Amino acid sequence: MNAPCVRMMEEKDLREVSVLERDVFADPWTMDSLGDSLLEDTIFLVYEKFDEIAGYVGMYYSFDEGAITRVCVKQKYRRQKIADSMLRKLFALSVERGVEKIFLEVRVSNIPALNLYTRCGFNTIGKRPRFYSHPSEDAYIMRKSLI
Repeated sequence: MNAPCVRMMEEKDLREVSVLERDVFADPWTMDSLGDSLLEDTIFLVYEKFDEIAGYVGMYYSFDEGAITRVCVKQKYRRQKIADSMLRKLFALSVERGVEKIFLEVRVSNIPALNLYTRCGFNTIGKRPRFYSHPSEDAYIMRKSLI
């Protein structure tokens, strides 16, 4: 059994991450979409615990801006600071790549995620009406400065 760790997502992780996508999100990414996330100008990380993927986080970036697309933790591993660990690693790697600010959208009803992002230094800067479907819901736009 390996010690828990945050590491870059690899092709070998796609099947397991794809299952997690379907378990958590109403509009899950396909395995092909996840595979595309391993291209340049992305940072996709997994949290490996007890030889399984406990969670993952992903961000696309261009020049000095990043956009977090996914933050996901398996139900049985929630409230164990796994998302915090993945985001800290994501922030460190972002700085190394010259990213100065990171944006994300989050459902207005997702209080645990809002608390996480606020704790990690994100500020709400706007709202996108009906951004989400299944069910339809507004999203807050949040930003974090890394410099």
